[in-house]
Order: sequence, then C-alpha cells, then structure tokens
Amino acid sequence: MSRTWVIPVLLGLVPGGNAPAADFESRVQPILEQSCYVCHNSDVRNADLNLEAYADATSVVADPHIWERVVQTVRTRVMPPAPFPALSDDELDALTEWIEETLERADAEAPPDPGRVTARRLNRTEYNNTVRDLLGVKLRPADDFPQDDSGYGFDNNGDVLSLSPTLFEKYLLAAERVARAALLGPTPRGAALVRLKPRRATIEPSAIALNDYDATGLSLANSLHAVHRFPVDGEYVLRAVLGGSRPAGSEPLEVGLFVDGHEQAVLTLDPEGLGSFYSDRQDFSGKTVELRARVATGERRFAAAIVRLYEGLPPSYGGPNPSKRPVPPPPEFEPPKDATPEKIEKARKAFEERLAETAFVNKARVIRLEVVGPYDPARGPTDESLQTVYVCGHLEGGHDKGCGRAILRRLARRAFRRPVRSREVEPFVSLMDDARHRGSSFGEGLAVAVQAILVAPDFLFRIEKGRESDDGLPGLALTDHELASRLSYFLWASMPDDELLDLADRGALAHPAVVEAQVRRMLGDHRVDALVNAFGGQWLQFRALESVEPDKERF
Repeated sequence: MSRTWVIPVLLGLVPGGNAPAADFESRVQPILEQSCYVCHNSDVRNADLNLEAYADATSVVADPHIWERVVQTVRTRVMPPAPFPALSDDELDALTEWIEETLERADAEAPPDPGRVTARRLNRTEYNNTVRDLLGVKLRPADDFPQDDSGYGFDNNGDVLSLSPTLFEKYLLAAERVARAALLGPTPRGAALVRLKPRRATIEPSAIALNDYDATGLSLANSLHAVHRFPVDGEYVLRAVLGGSRPAGSEPLEVGLFVDGHEQAVLTLDPEGLGSFYSDRQDFSGKTVELRARVATGERRFAAAIVRLYEGLPPSYGGPNPSKRPVPPPPEFEPPKDATPEKIEKARKAFEERLAETAFVNKARVIRLEVVGPYDPARGPTDESLQTVYVCGHLEGGHDKGCGRAILRRLARRAFRRPVRSREVEPFVSLMDDARHRGSSFGEGLAVAVQAILVAPDFLFRIEKGRESDDGLPGLALTDHELASRLSYFLWASMPDDELLDLADRGALAHPAVVEAQVRRMLGDHRVDALVNAFGGQWLQFRALESVEPDKERF
C-alpha cells in the first residue's frame, strides 16, 4: 500500500472535518434521489422507511441500524427492485463506502461505553464466608452446593456462574439452616461415627534407635493427621486405631491425641497381655485408644502419634530410657510334623524372615482415626451470633415491631452491601409479622425474614450498576459501596465489614489515600487467608494438588 494513498484516507477520517456533509450532498443524495426516494419518501413509505428525512451526515449517524440495512440490501442487489434499473458498480461503491466510513467515524468519535459488568453470583467460598460474617455462624452450607464452573481459571468469573434449579433449591435449604442456627441454635443431631483415613506415609525399616528426634511423634511417619469439621460445640470421642508391632520386652506404648496441635491426652497401651501371636514381638494390630473431650465447632486438625517412640525398647537397641522388663528368650524353630523336607525348609525360611523383622524398632503406627459424636451438643445460638444479629437486645420478652424492623434493616444493609430503602425492608418485616401472628416466637419470626434475605438476588449476586463518572463517560465509575465489595471480595472473599460500609456511606472510600489505608488494614486481618486459598490457589494452581496422588514411596 503506497503512502500517498494512506495519508489522504487517514486525513479523511480525522474528526471535525466537513468532508462527510459535503460528500453526502454531492455523492450520496443524487444516488438516493435517482434510485431510492421513489419508494421511500414521506408519502410512500415502503418498509416503513422514509429516506428523504435524512438530509445530512448527522441525521444518518443518528440511525445507524437503518443505514446498515441500506448497505446490506444494496450490496446484495435486493434494492432497487425490478423493474427499477440497478445501481452501477460505481454508484454502489460510492453509496456503501460513504455510509460505512461515516458510521465508523461516528463510532470512533463517540464516548466509549464499556457496558455493564456481569452480575456475579457468590461462589461457594464467598457464600460460606459471607454468611459467617453476616450472622456469626460457623456452618459451611455451600460445601453441599454443586461445584462452581470456572472461566479463565477462576471460579468467581461472573460470565460462567449460572444459577441452576438445583442450586436454587440448595439456596433455600441453606437459608433455612443458617437463619435458624444463627437465631435459634443449630439443629439437634444424633451421634455418628466418622472414620478418617488420610494418606499414610511409608515407614522405612530401621534397627537403630534414635536419641535426637521429635518426641511428640507428630513429624514421624508413624503418626496420622486429618482435618475434620466438627458440626457443633459438644463432646466427641477421639479414637486412634493402631497397627504394627514392637520388640518383646518393651515398655507400655504411649499414644498422644492432638487437636489443632494441642495435646489432649497421652494414653497408654500395655504390651503385656495383648495376645501377640509371636512371642518375639508385641502385636498392636487393631488395638485402640480413645478420649472423650469437648471440641468447639469448626474445622479442626486431629492427629495421633506415638509419643517417645524410641524410649522403652529393650537395652539391646541402644535407645534412651531402655525397658526394665525382662527380655523373653528368642523363639526356636519347630518343624511341622509329618512334613516333607521341602515344606520344612520353606517353614524355616518363613520363621527366619519373621524373626529378622523384630529388628525394626519403629513398626508400631497409627493406621486410622475416628471421631464419634456429638454428645451433649451446645443448645441455642452462640454469643457471637446474638451479638452480630440483635441490635436492641435479645431477651424474648423485650422485643417490639420497631426492634424487629431495626434488626432487619441493619441485616439487609449488610447482606446487600449497600444502603436499603424503607420499602425494601417492609416485605421482610411483613414476613416476620405473619409468622408472629401464627404463634411463632420473636426469634422464629425473625428467622423466617432472614431466610428471605438470604435468597434475595441482592444477596446472592454482586450487582454493579455504576454511576456516571466525573468526566461524563457512562458506566465507568463504581459507587463507593461497589468499590467496598470489590475490595472485600478480592482480599477476604467475603462481605465488606462495618468500617468499609461506613466509609462508603460517607462517600469517602474512593479517595486514593483512604483506599490504600483500608487495603493495608484488610491485609492485617485474619480473613485475608482467603486471598491465598481462594485467589492464590487458582492463580498459582496449587488447588490442583488436592486431586494429585503423591508417590507414597517418595513422599
């Protein structure tokens, strides 16, 4: 393409010139008068189209969809129809090129309009964290929701977060469960047995007893670690199932039970009388130790380990604090009766292999963890939920309609992450009043209204309507409350706290210095763990480790 051709074309597209108006009168209007006005005028409006109404380029740009249809029908030779003479090639090119260039120039000169951001549904992580911060509950109802779809590697992409009938049914069930847990306490449940079988490390055989090692046993391969979600505050039986063996003559084995790294108890298994099959070892297969302890609701790390693993062994192993028990004499091989020489030799070889295994001092191990409960679960709402929800006291007899309205107005403001108008709160107040009239208590009536809040679109979706920016460009600027939500859901994967909402109410959040100060504050909050787990886990793809089966021989 020659430069002498490109420069005039670029100059012709520069905004502010008079070329389009002049070209319309000299190039376009004659063609329209000759071939189009006869059917498309103020009197004859075929296809409901009056082309005579367009007197200049400005009027053409005002109706781009009309002139795009003109280009299409002329290019395809649909217009002018027979028996009218068709346009020549020069006329067709002159008409269509002028229309396209004029519309393209108008698009280039028009203020940009990026449109609206897709309404983002809360994903499972955001839902769990939001109900936690909104109502002070430690439930994780979204763990039962269908898996969130991902777009471009992230599961908070609004374009792929659809709302299926199944998911909406889950929302209804979760709203009832969460609201009642916050206001009336968790639903009573019976005790149940949960078997935890995490991956177990391979134990390397060793005939050497160590003197310098982790005496708690937590970092040794003989221990077992698992994460378990305790549904309510209550008493639970924490049980460890053992396997493997120790040399005969060893002292009693000690097993430590730990919750969140804190020792709960060290329990003893006496090797004497365990019914070992072999006289040269103490067999722990299927033996258990257990403890009944009160555990707070939430996700906890439960571990069991053999404490002071290398102590209490027979003196011949050279370990610390050797056993004071007598070491039984080694067993002697007894050939099977009436056996052929081949069978006797095979039995002798098996006997010697079993005898050699007694040199491995660290074969005793934890093979399974079990949790049974809850027993005596906590009743009623937690203090955290009461303080989070009730803004005018929580004694059953001290409530009136005004108090209920105040509670719901504050909850709706925090749940919708923006100011709410009185008419938005009234439907929730009506639900509460209807429940009270049917004989429900204040807490039960309030729970019905909270359920409705938790299935409202303004709670389930982050809807950004934006505002006109200071330079007049449409749809580019966020409101202060939308900015608060963007900050909190990026850093915390949860709703804005009261400080963010108060700044947004005052219109002060958008100031750069205020935003920086808030980001620094939020990075120091424990909720910022979500930035690592939710965002970082997808960005750096270490979430994929959950589905990888490691090599048990190497790891």
